[in-house]
Amino acid sequence: MEAYMRRALEIARFGEGFVAPNPMVGCVIVADDQIIGEGWHRAYGEAHAEVRALEAVSQQELLRRATLYVTLEPCSHYGKTPPCAKAIVQAGIPRVVIASLDPNPLVAGKGMAYLQAHGLEVSTGLLAAEARALNRRFLQSFEQSRPYLVLKWAESADRFMDPLRAQGEQGSMAISSALSRQDAHRLRAEQQAILVGKNTALTDNPALTLRHWPGRNPIRILIDPQLQVPRHFALFNDTTPVLVFNRLRNEREGHIQYCQYQGQTLAPATLLQSLHSLGIQSLLVEGGAHTLQAFLEAGLWNEIYIYRAPHTLHQGLPSPTLPDLQPVSVDRLGEDLRIRFFNSAPNSLPE
Repeated sequence: MEAYMRRALEIARFGEGFVAPNPMVGCVIVADDQIIGEGWHRAYGEAHAEVRALEAVSQQELLRRATLYVTLEPCSHYGKTPPCAKAIVQAGIPRVVIASLDPNPLVAGKGMAYLQAHGLEVSTGLLAAEARALNRRFLQSFEQSRPYLVLKWAESADRFMDPLRAQGEQGSMAISSALSRQDAHRLRAEQQAILVGKNTALTDNPALTLRHWPGRNPIRILIDPQLQVPRHFALFNDTTPVLVFNRLRNEREGHIQYCQYQGQTLAPATLLQSLHSLGIQSLLVEGGAHTLQAFLEAGLWNEIYIYRAPHTLHQGLPSPTLPDLQPVSVDRLGEDLRIRFFNSAPNSLPE
């Protein structure tokens, strides 16, 4: 049984970068100890994993003695697609194995109850930890009412994020290798949104798009209190939504949403509450040092990725001060090190 659920988890990952804000879901249908159909949720708004798996079965009569393995509780409501629980019942499948229940109030046990009410044998919890890890961003959004937060930066061996620049010097200066930058774009693809502060936008003029990894461009978020970043800068240049948190305007212009806040500074908790209310489930913070440090000190982060190059700069912009934690992994990407930290108990937002 575990082998079939592991296969469902494996194929669920094929939807990474394309399905948010929906979860990644994989489904495998087994009859006579053979996989007769499998499917995964491929893109937001398209058919769910269970429906794709059912459609993949060439001998429909086998469904009457089959077991369906799915990584997340089947939905029981009408959204962008019909309810999967109803499709499973109509197919005549007698047994369903679910790895993890869905905390979305629209589902939250209702899918399992629907299956049981129609006479199906339902079990839960098989490889639940692995299933929760797969959809940790989606699950946290519903369980903690805030986005899953990943902090990322590149630094030199002597822990500088940026070399010393001449007055007014602009443009991105790569510290890490091409392989590390590709992996950083993988991180972008995994999150629903990406954030930088005003200083990073003015200095580096980043586009904040996916260029080295497949997927949809993340929603771009800019903290710009006095609206100093010019509209011709790269992060405004296409139709991907941009949220600009500022103190002056609260209106929409095309794909740009100006989100006004009160006070001199925007507290990390306040920002995360606002993003949650806008339906954003996961956030990658790429800079700058001041913004990264604010989230570190608030204790609201879930993961940190540091790409450390082998060379030294001797002077420049110092990296953020890390908490007293041991990394969960240190991997080599070419000559660089990728150092990952995981926060097992991030602070909760105030009520």
